[in-house]
Amino acid sequence: HSNIAAAAVNARRPRAALYHAKEAYTADPKNIPALVNMSEAFMQIGQHEAAAAVARHGLNLAPKYPELLLNLGVAHGVLGRPNAAAAYFRECIAVNSRGAALAKKNLGQILLSQGDFAEGWTHYAARFEADKIQPRYTGHLEWDGTPQPQGQLIVAAEQGLGDEILYLSMLQDLERAYQGRIVWEADARLIPLIERTALRTRFIPRSIAHIE
Repeated sequence: HSNIAAAAVNARRPRAALYHAKEAYTADPKNIPALVNMSEAFMQIGQHEAAAAVARHGLNLAPKYPELLLNLGVAHGVLGRPNAAAAYFRECIAVNSRGAALAKKNLGQILLSQGDFAEGWTHYAARFEADKIQPRYTGHLEWDGTPQPQGQLIVAAEQGLGDEILYLSMLQDLERAYQGRIVWEADARLIPLIERTALRTRFIPRSIAHIE
């Protein structure tokens, strides 16, 4: 039952996951992985208060259990309690620093939303590991924000069309801050619309794998 619950969570079949997690917990009330799967299943069907209650119960049985701390943080974040969520993410990172990519990513998002860009960006760098995404243009130096540097800056696309439109609102700020050549990766559908808004930026479709 416990293994089937885990598989159902991964397959995003929360009703099946709940059934099997409850069966596993009934058979063994100390089965912590069953409680982890139960809390995740509750989150998948939008019952975040129930997910938080299950995670808290699990922590009473197994304090500092990383997956329960992570789930409790996620549940509090969705419920609009960012400070509580951040506290649980920090605790998850402290007890499971090597495997806490999701906690770091989520903590980074909270801190960025609160204006703490220095620490927030540091944690948000874990997004590649958390989402199992290969970073683009590995091997290149990252710009540290130094005002008016020379050279070439590549702005790599990571997310979807809506996010690209949002970030394009910052293009003029970037052109003022970076005096070198700017190459901006964008969805091909956007390029005809945005080329006229840029002074010095070259737009390329994200399908181009190498920039000269």
